[in-house]
Amino acid sequence: TLFHALGQIVTNYGHFSGDPTKFSTAVDMVEEVLNELDGKKLIIFTNYRMTNKMLLERLKTYGGVAVYGDVSRTAQDAALRTFIENP
Repeated sequence: TLFHALGQIVTNYGHFSGDPTKFSTAVDMVEEVLNELDGKKLIIFTNYRMTNKMLLERLKTYGGVAVYGDVSRTAQDAALRTFIENP
């Protein structure tokens, strides 16, 4: 349990600090990479649903989509189509 909690702290700092306005520098780094890619696509793999939800919300201005366990199969299919078809 401790191992998984510590793994989540790295990217979900705001949740564990009790201040949802705080973000990990890992999230800042992802945004920097997205800005450097100048509209190209990036695939991010995560281990935790909390991280998936946080990244999806934080990066929604980039048009991100997600495929993970909490997303219905219909929504996953739509997300994959969006990722493949949307430049």
